[in-house]
Amino acid sequence: MSAIFRIRVLVILILCAGSVSADDAYTAEQIVAAWKQSGQKITQFEATYALETTMDVVGRGNSSDPFGEPPATGAKLQNELTYCFDGAKRAYRYSGDKQGFKGIYQQAFQAVFDGQTYRQCVSGEIEGIAKPQPMGEIDSRGQISSHLTRSSKLVPFYLCHAPAAFLHPDGDITSRMTIERQGVSGKRRYLVVTLDDGLPDRRTTLLLLPDEDFLPVRWLVEYQGKPIRDLYLRFRKTDSGENYVAGWNDKIDEADGSRSSTTNARLSKATVNQPVAEKFTIDFPVGAYVFEDTPLGRRYYEQGEDKTLVPISEEEFGSLRE
Repeated sequence: MSAIFRIRVLVILILCAGSVSADDAYTAEQIVAAWKQSGQKITQFEATYALETTMDVVGRGNSSDPFGEPPATGAKLQNELTYCFDGAKRAYRYSGDKQGFKGIYQQAFQAVFDGQTYRQCVSGEIEGIAKPQPMGEIDSRGQISSHLTRSSKLVPFYLCHAPAAFLHPDGDITSRMTIERQGVSGKRRYLVVTLDDGLPDRRTTLLLLPDEDFLPVRWLVEYQGKPIRDLYLRFRKTDSGENYVAGWNDKIDEADGSRSSTTNARLSKATVNQPVAEKFTIDFPVGAYVFEDTPLGRRYYEQGEDKTLVPISEEEFGSLRE
């Protein structure tokens, strides 16, 4: 049975001038070791969040285009995100408002990784035109977990549960970390760390809490000195002391400094270290188009009535139907 944990929310720090004693000096190796130890404390996790995103929606077409739509300034998109993992198995579902053809429409996206194969399925409803066929994907080439684990919508969970693997998946991250500042704000110690990700004109900064296993509470990415993504995280604790994501605020800017979108997420329910209810499989709807990437190349199918994938040609794949 799901259990919603009732505990306090960790407050995002306001950076103030402060200092710590020499005995409290930290190293990159100490930070990464704490991250790995903390990541082993939660082996099962499932949570649902309500998201509200404010953005300017680009209109499509013009007055002579029956499918055109005027732009919407400051539109508010409502979505729901469910994310879960059980060991190496991972899944997430994202549904609700989507910006795209004909302005805002309803779309549902789900993706799973069962430890060996990655699958995803996208479906949507655009008012006034033929309903698009659901589109599915299967990837069984052996290097497919990155498709799910690198989704930008899941960054809060990567920073909470596996920051070292997320920030530098190809090796040891310690040589790329620079501790710029450490101090005290109120009763909390903090640490400001920058990362060298090897990209020119780009700077990544983390705000960490040493007393919470160096938990990241802010992830700031700048390009040529301007913020392009600024993510603040909120956390909760279980009764046994494990931290998990309680919500976030995510600001994304364009290269010219203008605001692209602002997303606020709040936790609806969560279970930690309990059996996960979400399935790590996807049943493609009948009639869905599905492509499969294999070591021998890409193949195309249509989902049949008896759960059998019927081979089709590349030319037949992806067409709209009435």
